[in-house]
Amino acid sequence: MGFIFIGAGFIGLLLSSVLLMINQNFNKFLLITIILLSIILSGLGFTMEVINQNNIQTSADANNKTTAADKKEAIEKSNQAFQDAVEFVNNKNYAEALNKYTEVIEEDKDHFNIAQEKIKELQDRLFSDYFEQAQKAYNNQNYIEAISKIDLALNIKQDAEARELKNKCESAQKMQKEQREAEMMQNITKKYDDVENITWYSANGDHKSIDNFAFQAYIGQKDKYVLLRLFTGFHLEDWLFTRTIKVKTDSKAFDIPFDSLRDVQEKIAIGGIYEWVDIPASPELIDDLKSITHSKEVKIRFSGKEYYKDFILSDTQKKRLQYILDYYDYLKKSTQ
Repeated sequence: MGFIFIGAGFIGLLLSSVLLMINQNFNKFLLITIILLSIILSGLGFTMEVINQNNIQTSADANNKTTAADKKEAIEKSNQAFQDAVEFVNNKNYAEALNKYTEVIEEDKDHFNIAQEKIKELQDRLFSDYFEQAQKAYNNQNYIEAISKIDLALNIKQDAEARELKNKCESAQKMQKEQREAEMMQNITKKYDDVENITWYSANGDHKSIDNFAFQAYIGQKDKYVLLRLFTGFHLEDWLFTRTIKVKTDSKAFDIPFDSLRDVQEKIAIGGIYEWVDIPASPELIDDLKSITHSKEVKIRFSGKEYYKDFILSDTQKKRLQYILDYYDYLKKSTQ
């Protein structure tokens, strides 16, 4: 419709222009031109309005189609979540079933109300299960497990009795920790270096000294950083020039990892020579050292270029190693 107005306006403008130019009547020409331009602009505005309305309607139709498709997809996902929840219940996996029931949406008319009922049932069931497990762990003095279970229960429902049990677990855990530390410290010597701000821990009787043969672990702690080190060496009448150190336990054999050029230290003294290494213990070496404490016989072989020397680890040395390894694990857990 707007295009008809525009076309008529242009034709009228051209005819008027020709006639008026012929008559050389400029004022009338100007007046008619203004009128015709108004007609053209009105027609153009009408055309744009029609176009805009058509675009709006098209966009609205597209949005309606998208919304309907999204709703259908959401309901399908909700239905699948409900079916998954039922399967989890049948398999007695109640925690996963609860999660799936919470994914059922209100628009899913076939399942939403049922899902809400099942959520309440499962919450009550899981709360009771977690609380019972926490109580059992507490009675067995497994306070870490007890706190873990009671937290799961409290995530489902805030309950006064559950909070009281958690407080009892935390108090008992703190007391157990203090008691264990006191017992372990009976076998540990503690020394603080105020210049380096490092605390050193060694087993009672171990002083990084060598009478005949030494095999000692010790701990350094600075703030939350905890490091285990191994000191081992011997005193002989002649040089061995240590290149490798091998350990043989009841269950395995392994090498002590070190650099023979950098890590081996030597000293000449009255009655012979000393050779030793003092190295940080890697996680792999720590696991190997733990196997020593469970062995009846442990043989340590220091090998040089031409000769080697075997030593047997005494029961006292194994016990002292056990004290340090236990305390190292304790410190690591305490600083995490």
